[in-house]
Amino acid sequence: MKKILVALALAVGFCVSLNAQVTPEAEVLLGKMRETVGGAERLAAVRTLEFRGTLVPAPGQEPAPITVKVARPNLYWMRIQLPAGEILNLFDGEKAWYRTVLPGDPGVWEPMEPAEAIELRTRAWETANPDGIMDLPGRTVGVDSEGHLVTSYTEGEPRMRVLVEGLPQLEKSSDGPTQLEAYQEFEGIRFPTKMTTRGPLGNVITQFNEVLINPEFAPEQFIAK
Repeated sequence: MKKILVALALAVGFCVSLNAQVTPEAEVLLGKMRETVGGAERLAAVRTLEFRGTLVPAPGQEPAPITVKVARPNLYWMRIQLPAGEILNLFDGEKAWYRTVLPGDPGVWEPMEPAEAIELRTRAWETANPDGIMDLPGRTVGVDSEGHLVTSYTEGEPRMRVLVEGLPQLEKSSDGPTQLEAYQEFEGIRFPTKMTTRGPLGNVITQFNEVLINPEFAPEQFIAK
């Protein structure tokens, strides 16, 4: 379960880096994407984001409330409220953590395994920077032979994104393909509100019904304590 949640972590991080390691072909696609999802100026003004919705972790299970909070440049917090308890993921800017809260047991923050920590760190950067401008070392963005964006890292698995008319519609990674759909506009910015990740145990479906732009977060929100 923990790996599924980290792999999700979430597909809301759909924008791609615009740092120095971007090919000219990728720059063209990225420019179109920025304008399509809201425009460079509006995206650059985003400081924090909060996503609220539900997650179906496996076929046949009831939707569970999910909340994701991010803050620039790379702070990330996620909570999923399952019937048996809560699962929390956190990236504090340097390290990745998880915590399980059960009835009568608040649990403690524990460090993630290295591979999962790398994945959550990457998602923290991508989700917190919807304009795609970030300083994430070891990141390169190019275009493959079929015209799809491919993002690679010194650490972590590469990902491919398929854009349709400027909007990311499909993301492929080692954890399986994720379909991004049902785009809605929140304060002038378009976000996918339904993400379906196909895996060996069936589909994991995340749906967001609300996206808050620049909400205020307490500093301790992103501290594992």
